[in-house]
Amino acid sequence: MSSAALDLMGTIFDVPQVKWSDSHGAVDGHQAAGALYFCLPYMLKAKTCVVLGSGAGFVPMMILAAQRRLIKENVISKLDVTLVDAHTGIWGLPVYQTGGDIDPDLKLVKQLSADAASSFANIDYIHVDADHSYEGVTSDLECYFPKLSKGEWAITVHDTDNPRAAQGGLPLGAWDAARDFAHRHGLAIVNFHIGCGTALIMPSKDEPPSAFGRMFGRWKERIMARTRASAIGTR
Repeated sequence: MSSAALDLMGTIFDVPQVKWSDSHGAVDGHQAAGALYFCLPYMLKAKTCVVLGSGAGFVPMMILAAQRRLIKENVISKLDVTLVDAHTGIWGLPVYQTGGDIDPDLKLVKQLSADAASSFANIDYIHVDADHSYEGVTSDLECYFPKLSKGEWAITVHDTDNPRAAQGGLPLGAWDAARDFAHRHGLAIVNFHIGCGTALIMPSKDEPPSAFGRMFGRWKERIMARTRASAIGTR
């Protein structure tokens, strides 16, 4: 891969804001939760990443930017980001037709997420943003959980706090599904109230700790401490 190609969208600030980027809090050049989608695969040194559903490609572009940086640093050898999107249902607006409409290096699989699951193995990072109903999110999480790598991994779930969906009467169960899934499997979870909300799911600290797992544990403890302090201050 040429140095020019590696420099293309090699940082989070090079990724363009597209339709529905604001649902990740990304507006007016501020990338908001985009930093999470860049930093997670970057910190994990993620070789294989999968995105289930994407409004217009904001998350896949962030992940590709992270992998380009990892290649430039000689940490990984190739790009491997797949978007699974069947363009169906109320959440499946066809704003693009091919992976190249988002990024020429993005692999696009036009299948229902459950049907495509058998094609994957050893996934380091999964972003879930397809069917937002409780049943749909639960199905995606359960189908892809066995496909995760045996080492360090992360899952993010979008639209865990989406007021637009609630106001429009759309079936929104992302947070409940993510929380129940994490509790069912003994995993750690934290919800970021940025944009329409993004939950981060990681291995529990009860498992053998990794460097990333220890960092996530400290991160979560700081967030909880600030939340408690804020609650005390408003009493």
